[in-house]
Amino acid sequence: MNGWVKAGIIVGVVVTLTAIALKVYANVKLAAEYCYRVSKVQVNRFSNSAIDIVLTVRFLNKSTLEATITGYNLDIFLNDKKLANVKQIQSIKIAKAGVSQFDVPVSIDPRQKFTLAEIATLIANYMTNAGKERIKIRAAGTISVQAYGVKLAKDKEIDLTYTLKELLETDPNAPVCPEKF
Repeated sequence: MNGWVKAGIIVGVVVTLTAIALKVYANVKLAAEYCYRVSKVQVNRFSNSAIDIVLTVRFLNKSTLEATITGYNLDIFLNDKKLANVKQIQSIKIAKAGVSQFDVPVSIDPRQKFTLAEIATLIANYMTNAGKERIKIRAAGTISVQAYGVKLAKDKEIDLTYTLKELLETDPNAPVCPEKF
């Protein structure tokens, strides 16, 4: 084979591999720019003996690579009182170039966290729209995300605060961004 042909093949292979590597790098970098928001809260029970809620989180992956949430560790607060710690260790798949959602269930016994007077105030606030403005739900902690074995975020801090009214009135199909890790 002619020396020029060999050189052409080698240059072609190098250029092709470089283009592939740059494309993969760009997608991994783009995958690290994901957005999220709590899109809905479902109150299953709200009484003096049990509060059961499910927070639905929508997650936007801008990359053409499928991402995976490998875990999260969140403290859940109600009006600045820590109610629970919620951990997820099973993987959650996040669709490539799209929006995925997952649920974060939270169950607590308010009698262990609040006085009877505080519980009565919470229930009274829950019954009115104006009162729902006074009930604040906060999720703070860390999340880990990877794509094809590359860690995009390891224990990345997350901190979200909403009023109960905001969560109950939020359009679940509203855009996921601009909240960002």
